[in-house]
Amino acid sequence: CAEGKKDDFGSRRRDVPIREHKGGKVLAEDDMRASIKAVINRMPNLRYTKELEELMFETVAAETNVGELKFSTTAKSRNYGIAQLRLDNTKEMLAWIKDLRPDVYREIEALRNTNHDLCWNITYNVPFSLAMMSQFYWRRAPDLYAHIGTRTKRAELWKAAYNTYLGAGTVSYYIKRAKEYDS
Repeated sequence: CAEGKKDDFGSRRRDVPIREHKGGKVLAEDDMRASIKAVINRMPNLRYTKELEELMFETVAAETNVGELKFSTTAKSRNYGIAQLRLDNTKEMLAWIKDLRPDVYREIEALRNTNHDLCWNITYNVPFSLAMMSQFYWRRAPDLYAHIGTRTKRAELWKAAYNTYLGAGTVSYYIKRAKEYDS
């Protein structure tokens, strides 16, 4: 498991089209995909692939219909922002990544808006939330790229590693929501 955590693809900084979102409105798919790609490319432990982009886009589709969900509503269940992150899990993940991969931690921190606290960042800061989402997947699936080649595989990974048995989502729900964005 620790062996797979030596991934090093370098950091390639790109502009992130969507910086902040308050929820309650579906974000433009092209802008969301460009934001996802920019965030993946910043993470030294991730290699951009179309399948990884799909996993992240489909996750925000399943979690919030790409931002349409009102974040004030989901905050009542302690799930925040476009990626429906939990504050306790995010704090734990940041501590883990800071210790294991300081290079990745620096890139995540560069996306944080330091004028606001962590809860604000996971609720409204889209690039920060996307970075955290990517790291949750990377941590929970050491062989991440082996599990994202098809939509069904991505849905199964989402349910097992992201939504988990505690979440209300299902594999079929993920697939249905993702299909709504098929061209």
